[in-house]
Order: sequence, then C-alpha cells, then structure tokens
Amino acid sequence: HFSVVAPSAANVSIVGDFNHWSPTALPMKRSVDGRTWEIDVKLPEGRYNYAYVVDGQIARDPSAPQTGGDDFGVPNSVVMVRGT
Repeated sequence: HFSVVAPSAANVSIVGDFNHWSPTALPMKRSVDGRTWEIDVKLPEGRYNYAYVVDGQIARDPSAPQTGGDDFGVPNSVVMVRGT
C-alpha cells in the first residue's frame, strides 16, 4: 500500500523500477479525505526504488528511506517487500 499527502494535486501516480518508471502505468486515487492519494501494488519479494509523480513533477516519498539519487538528481524512495 502506497499513500502520499498531496491535497492540491490534480494527478498523482507512482513510478518505480517495478513499472519501468512509467508515469501512466499506476495512477493513484484520491482518498475520501481529499488530501491523500493511494494505491495498492502487489510486488514480489525484493527491494524497489520508487517515487511519486505529482502533477508531472517527480517527488520522493517523505515517509520512506531514500536512495542516493537517480540520473535526474532527484532522490528516490526505497521499499523492501518481504515474502509471506
């Protein structure tokens, strides 16, 4: 489950090495509170770099650990998925 607070955003999506960094592959939905955007993404066990695209701008997840940065100078976030 991924969520980010972006109350003034018109569009938010999640990008990462799990979807080839495609800004159109995983659009997020605004939650009922009107401030938060959410999506559930099923991922196999592993380590994934990701970021949010908020109205066309890359933004890291402020609640997750970050990597050193990507090719564009913007730090990515990282999530570890453990098997069940």
